[in-house]
Amino acid sequence: MKKMFGFIMLSLILPALVLTAGCGGTAAVAKAGDTVKVNYTGTLQDGTQFDTSVGKTPLEFVIGAGTVIKGFDAAVTGMKVGEKKTVTILAADAYGAYRDDLVLK
Repeated sequence: MKKMFGFIMLSLILPALVLTAGCGGTAAVAKAGDTVKVNYTGTLQDGTQFDTSVGKTPLEFVIGAGTVIKGFDAAVTGMKVGEKKTVTILAADAYGAYRDDLVLK
């Protein structure tokens, strides 16, 4: 069985941001409580892709609601519509450190 590395890389594109508050004269920035739609590609340290929303429906969630891993929430916070970025999420902010005792064979 292949061990997962201690972090994941995500390439994020924020195609939509649904704001619950009024917009001012500046571009909307994603913040806690906002509903966002994100296209992402997740890869491991060795470049192996483990998941993607590209070519599918973007992932929709409310920032800070606890429905995605903590590092994903943090990565999207502060993004603007159409912004693209690549982030590294450490194991502590994702699924935790690899543990042999949790592997089922």
